[in-house]
Amino acid sequence: MLRTRDLYRWMREAGINAVRQRTVLIEHFAPFTADVRAYYAPAFAELAAQAKKLGLTSAGGDALLDPARPESPFTLPDGYVSEGNVLAVGTA
Repeated sequence: MLRTRDLYRWMREAGINAVRQRTVLIEHFAPFTADVRAYYAPAFAELAAQAKKLGLTSAGGDALLDPARPESPFTLPDGYVSEGNVLAVGTA
């Protein structure tokens, strides 16, 4: 997940030619739809739980564990979620 920016390199090293890569940013602004909440809330909670187990804590970390908390990005009036997706294509 975190190494997708290297995808084009891996493809070239595998012998794929004419590799092209593009990153697309997906943004969501509050108020979030039910679909956005259903998709992101479990992912955020899992990442926050993993960080907590590793001792990586922050002021906002616990807010990600429960999307109903007042300080959760899902309940804030100015909440914002973004993710980048990488697509790489080439020819064999």
